[in-house]
Amino acid sequence: APLAVAVILVPILAVVGLTALAFSWSEARIAGSDLQRTHTFYAASAGLEKMTNDFSNLFRIKMSPTQYDLDVIAVNPPTVLVDEGFSFEQTLREDTDRLTELRAMQNLPSTVYPRVNIPDGPYAGLYASIIPYKMTSTATREATRTSIKLEREFNNYLVPLFQFGMFSSEDIEIHPGPLMTFNGRVHSN
Repeated sequence: APLAVAVILVPILAVVGLTALAFSWSEARIAGSDLQRTHTFYAASAGLEKMTNDFSNLFRIKMSPTQYDLDVIAVNPPTVLVDEGFSFEQTLREDTDRLTELRAMQNLPSTVYPRVNIPDGPYAGLYASIIPYKMTSTATREATRTSIKLEREFNNYLVPLFQFGMFSSEDIEIHPGPLMTFNGRVHSN
């Protein structure tokens, strides 16, 4: 009788063990795949963040960037991630569809940028021309055949200087003379 019980229990235990092994192997494979997708997602996100930073820095030196300037930003992904085996396909351009939509809302010709009143922040209440942009970053890791594409849409606001009472690209020093009342915005870098 104990031998008959053993003959019946051993195959049952073997099936249970093999099933548990198959589940754990499948879960490990899924977890590994999820980890690769997560790494690739963060690589694509890093590409967007670097392009955003480079875009901001571009306006420190050039007020009217050309498409060539934008393309230079797009073809320079984070080098650390390239060294880690990621490849990038990135774009940065004016969002012409959104621009056309904004122009139609304000009945503007195709040569004029739409104007908005900035609702909040340090420039709240000022008028600015708005230029919509769109950037994409597709990160791919060939070793794992994982690819993620992220897209960011944002607006660039160009605030005309004439809205400031005083503007200086350097520190402003005002000689303490007679009492003076000034009711305007002051800007200094």
